[in-house]
Amino acid sequence: MSPKVSLLIPGVTILIASLAWHVLRPGPAPQPDVAEHWKLGVFYFNPDDARLFVPKRQPGFGWTLNHANPWSIAVYGLLFLGGWLVTALNFLVRRHAL
Repeated sequence: MSPKVSLLIPGVTILIASLAWHVLRPGPAPQPDVAEHWKLGVFYFNPDDARLFVPKRQPGFGWTLNHANPWSIAVYGLLFLGGWLVTALNFLVRRHAL
């Protein structure tokens, strides 16, 4: 593994951990039972709720994004970038392995 990649992995891990700490810290409790905050029944959109991750409507079913929070775009961007990066690295490894 190249030194650049060796430094990139811990750096990305630290970045994700610090972002998770910032957005998961305690804040005002969301109002999951208010139907007006749920678009199409599955997308939580509450600009008054500062949290990025909120519990789903059904208790015990996990967490969802608050799509009114500007950081939700960053989460989707990281997911897209991660998928693209895995695909690109897979292509490069297969190309040079033959």
